[in-house]
Amino acid sequence: MQQITVNQITNTPDLKKQNFRVVGVFFSVAFLISVANAQVSQSNVNDAASPKIFETVVKETKFNSSSRIVIEKEEIEKSKARSVTSLLAAQANISIAESNFTPTSIYLRGGDSSHVLILVDGVPFYDASSIQRTINLNSLDLKSIERIEVIKGSQSVLYGGQALTGVIKIETIPRNLQTASQLTQQVGMQNQTMMAAGTLQAWDNANQAIVIRGSYSTKESRSPVLDSKQVYPTRLGTAELAYVNKNAYFDSLLKAQTSFDKTLISTTAFPAYSAADADNFITSNYQVGIAGQISLHHALKPKLSVAAQDTAKLFEQDIISSAGFPTKQDYKGQLYMARLEVVPYERDQVIQTLVGLSTSLEKMTYTNFDTVVADVKKKYQGVFYKIDVQASENILVELGERLDFLDMKQSIHTTQLGLTLAKVLKLEYATGLKRPSLFQAYSSYGNPDLKAEESRSYSAEVEKNITSDIYTSVTYFENTIDNLIIAIGNPQRYENVTKTNTKGVEATLGWRLTEQATQLNFSLGYQEPKDLSSGEWLVKRPLRTASLK
Repeated sequence: MQQITVNQITNTPDLKKQNFRVVGVFFSVAFLISVANAQVSQSNVNDAASPKIFETVVKETKFNSSSRIVIEKEEIEKSKARSVTSLLAAQANISIAESNFTPTSIYLRGGDSSHVLILVDGVPFYDASSIQRTINLNSLDLKSIERIEVIKGSQSVLYGGQALTGVIKIETIPRNLQTASQLTQQVGMQNQTMMAAGTLQAWDNANQAIVIRGSYSTKESRSPVLDSKQVYPTRLGTAELAYVNKNAYFDSLLKAQTSFDKTLISTTAFPAYSAADADNFITSNYQVGIAGQISLHHALKPKLSVAAQDTAKLFEQDIISSAGFPTKQDYKGQLYMARLEVVPYERDQVIQTLVGLSTSLEKMTYTNFDTVVADVKKKYQGVFYKIDVQASENILVELGERLDFLDMKQSIHTTQLGLTLAKVLKLEYATGLKRPSLFQAYSSYGNPDLKAEESRSYSAEVEKNITSDIYTSVTYFENTIDNLIIAIGNPQRYENVTKTNTKGVEATLGWRLTEQATQLNFSLGYQEPKDLSSGEWLVKRPLRTASLK
């Protein structure tokens, strides 16, 4: 097979358009600053003050106008969920499809897993050689998670193109750091599951701490083939070591973690591309990573995050089990990233600015029967700013813009605007961009001529405490994606769909029963995801979702 080399994916932007955008940025900032300077009253832009705790994670900023769902440690423990994916499906009303072949497929507001960025302790967490720049969420030990925050809607300005339809932030470092140890074991009759996990925390003078964790689990998954009685075993192990330090000059976190899983999987029947049972078809996944974060106690509030991750995914089946068509494919990925942000200007909590830059390097090596088919890498850079203005007690305006570069040559502009009125009505407009993954461009199904996916999204949310015990929110959203990447044809190949559009409504009703020490939350979602070029429904995206917790 011929080795694939790196080539350019998108066209060079029009210089005049870029100049107009830069001018627009300066005029927008000048206008918002003038509005803030004209105000007499001053209000806090940030959330209400919370009790002081040991903050071990560098916090990224967010748009207050975005829909957010927060799941705290107490809720995670009470949920009795068996995995991260089952927790998100129930608590955040997110559609997640799972099988032994694809353990995590997330569908959010018309997008798929390639449009949702996963952050673990403040840094991106994904396999650079995977189809959708994702990773098996269930490789994270649920008992090690302290908090999950789901942000729905495009967040490309702050986090880059992978966050086209949302962000999932996961925190694993305990906020209450004290000497402690924990050992848990769980056995389930359904799917013949078994799990064991352990945690050890060593604490020193409230300034330093070491956290050590490990887990191992087994599960028997049912076949995706209708009426099949075949089962596919999975073995998963994780290990983690973290060091945190807080002093008068900085807060910092250094963390190393690794995971592996070995799973027997089903296969695909051709030419119908339907699921089919298989014997001795093994996929093995290995991941190791290290991440560091530091936040200086300085007027500019500089925050720096760095990370490096190595992954490997191996597909293997012998010639006898495969009826003469053996498989031996190896995908190895590397991800290196850094992010720096500072707060250059604040004025009495009426105006706050944020400026940042990020860079990442993705590598993928694909071999078929030990022959190198693709050995590619791409470097992505981005610069962004965000400005918040509390125009009055009941008006919060947020504006952010970003320039993304591919190997410092091709720049693309994205923007986000949020308006919050009386803390009840939230309006938001955002654009986003995601370039093809290395797998989509250079794997055996790859297409190096793929265009970048571009999105435009709108949302309007009303949230209100009807009484002290009853809470409700209703959100209308619309998301248009140009050049959506899907696999089509026989044999399959990744192609761009001209245009897709998803309109939908999400509603939540919460009821706190104080005397019974119980809280009920009921969520409903309805959406219409369509391919505008063909008039057909987008596959795998659900029309209706519901959850009760």
